[in-house]
Amino acid sequence: MKNSVSVAVWMAAASCAAVLSFVPSHTVRAATEDLSALTEVVVTAERREQRIEDVPVSLVAYSQERLDAEGVRSIDDVARITPGITFQRQGAFTNYNGEDSEIAIRGIQSNAGPATTGIYIDDTPIQSRHLSFGTLNAYPALFDLERVEVLRGPQGTLFGSGSEGGTVRFITPEPGLKDYSGYLRSEVGSTEHGDPSYEAGVALGGPIIDDRLGFRFSASYRRDGGWVDRTDFRTGDVVEPNSNWQNTTVVRGALKFVATDELTISPSIYYQRLYLNDTSAYWRVDTTNSQWNPAWPTPSNPSQGVFQNGGATNNPSTDPFYIAALKIEWNHDWARLISNTSYYSRSQHSVSDYTEFMRAIYLGNPFPLPGEVANSDFTDSQDNFVQEIRLQSAQSASKLNWVLGAFYAHDRENTLQFIHDPTLPAAWEAAFGFPFPSPLFPGGIAYIQSPFLAVDKQLALYGQADYAITDVLKLTAGVRAAKVDFAGNSFYEYPAFVGPPVTTSAAATEHPVTPKIGLSYEPNKDTLLYATAAKGYRIGGINTGLPPSCDATLTALGYPKGVPPDYHSDSLWSYEVGSKNGLWDHRLQIDSSLYYIRWKNIQQNLYMPACGFQFAANLANAVSRGGDIDARLRVIDQLTLGLSVGYTDARYSSTVAGSSGNVVTDGDRLPGAPWTVSTSAEYVFTGGASSKPYLRVDYQFSSAQTGQQPIQDPANVIFDPTIPSYGETKDLSSRAGVRWGGWDVSIFGTNLLNTHPLLFTAHDLISSPLYFDVTWRPRTIGVTGTYHF
Repeated sequence: MKNSVSVAVWMAAASCAAVLSFVPSHTVRAATEDLSALTEVVVTAERREQRIEDVPVSLVAYSQERLDAEGVRSIDDVARITPGITFQRQGAFTNYNGEDSEIAIRGIQSNAGPATTGIYIDDTPIQSRHLSFGTLNAYPALFDLERVEVLRGPQGTLFGSGSEGGTVRFITPEPGLKDYSGYLRSEVGSTEHGDPSYEAGVALGGPIIDDRLGFRFSASYRRDGGWVDRTDFRTGDVVEPNSNWQNTTVVRGALKFVATDELTISPSIYYQRLYLNDTSAYWRVDTTNSQWNPAWPTPSNPSQGVFQNGGATNNPSTDPFYIAALKIEWNHDWARLISNTSYYSRSQHSVSDYTEFMRAIYLGNPFPLPGEVANSDFTDSQDNFVQEIRLQSAQSASKLNWVLGAFYAHDRENTLQFIHDPTLPAAWEAAFGFPFPSPLFPGGIAYIQSPFLAVDKQLALYGQADYAITDVLKLTAGVRAAKVDFAGNSFYEYPAFVGPPVTTSAAATEHPVTPKIGLSYEPNKDTLLYATAAKGYRIGGINTGLPPSCDATLTALGYPKGVPPDYHSDSLWSYEVGSKNGLWDHRLQIDSSLYYIRWKNIQQNLYMPACGFQFAANLANAVSRGGDIDARLRVIDQLTLGLSVGYTDARYSSTVAGSSGNVVTDGDRLPGAPWTVSTSAEYVFTGGASSKPYLRVDYQFSSAQTGQQPIQDPANVIFDPTIPSYGETKDLSSRAGVRWGGWDVSIFGTNLLNTHPLLFTAHDLISSPLYFDVTWRPRTIGVTGTYHF
């Protein structure tokens, strides 16, 4: 019944928007003659420049100016202000540095296998595979961008298999050939009970030779101060205050050379280095558990702004990557030929505190004795080569617009892990009274995983065409056909358990076809109604072997012969209807959509809290349904309002039974809040001849989780009764400043309500009373200065 009501609400809202679009503008013009139209946004979501109102896709676009106005500094912030998207930091257990994350668009999210969301810097995909706890996603810093585009729904036709749920594109400015332009940004902020944050960045572009050779160069550095103390959990003494600080360095250079009137060559290089000093996960303890000494102080108290991590050591991570790219464009009257060649190289390395994990696994008690230290070295490297060539029509006003392309990618990702725990044998003997089962490797190495390698090769041909059946009715049809080869191998050796090393290998070749078809109706410039159907796809992958401590859980899950060596591809079909409506001389813009998605053979990781390990499997099917509405209104010249609402109901639609319980149960929910709401208001005061003081307020809300995820369902083998459902979140931010002559100087506040919602929690074993929780950064106040010319 609730689902029916929600869908009915969305249908009513979309219908109202469609009806309003046919209201003649002159009926309200007399009362609002002094109003200014909203700024039109140009995007390239369909690989050609179009007004966002003319694209029959649910998407939002953020310019650099809008990102600055809303204080957006990371992918976390982009997701926070974009309804229909959930972004979750999951590095709260096993890989403790907190860099691990997942993007869910319309409920399509998986922590196994290839990414469900495509991440692009210009035309280069940078998403990674989920091979193990050590494989993490990378995201670009949000400095010197032309815009960020978030495309909701599968984009397989134009953007390939990594865009099953949607695509996020970070588009950089092109070098200038005629005029110089620049961008400066500096920021200082103070976090409650934490260290200060600061940033400085500069970008400059313009002609070296007028109309022939131009450049764009940018460099930025940002430090985000920490606010979680690392302490001695036995005494409460602070070992390292505000240890979860991080810094990000970005340098980009690009050239644009006009060789002839028709041929343009644009090389570029992008470099980014992210360093995290420690995890942002703080400790929460079930103090009623006998493993916890009541004489020890409670480690954290979020309501009092006390966030503490009692790890034996910090959890540093260094994540550098670069992209070298070459774009060649040939322009003719009838067509454009574009070649994009790029190489993406990344080498992330982290050291995670494994002291509590190893003691939970081996000794049944996560709290180590003084002097006991264990850590795990992770390395995640990616080397990806991409070549794309596309030919597309150049006459946007013609009845037929088309794009034909060929895509080749060779992606290589490898993760290594070494666990060092030289004190484990002595701790074992002290706990159980007899020697450790087998000697460790030299140097106290307790576990080796080297390599865990995956190589993907993809060759694809794609095409999409828009044909104007009449002046107002347009048919869109596209398809992508690919040959995808996957090969992987893994090796691990675990001296703690007597037995030989385990080697696993797998390979597969598939020929996915991802079509798209749509119909759009555009009776005037400010009205677009559309309906589309599109397919998304992901190739499968490889598992690594697991230790004997997981055998009982694997048997209960229906795998008595051990973890399967590989998992298979999954796919989905998405059906969407939507409307885009500009009203009252384009002073009001309403974009809305409804969707229904069927997802088959879902690749998901199963984390087994009984033994502390995970593996990937194809888990049942799922259905996601919902909608989104984005509205902006220029009430008067000085006042602009914004409202975005997203609804997602994503849940499993079938049951997978194990031998002593289910793996997942029909009706279990996928992660994500059902309702997300984002509102904004900006008022520009009447200032002097050139100055414009302003005040801006932004508020985001997400509803509490409804239903239960598989780990919360008593019918499932992996049921953990201690994992709670996540509650609602409320975030209020504000900015007040003055703009003049390209300058913008403002005072800002984020998380002004100083709320600390539980965003994610986990523990190493189901019996462990030690939990690792994740929440928002506390209230932060600061000053920002930007300059555009």
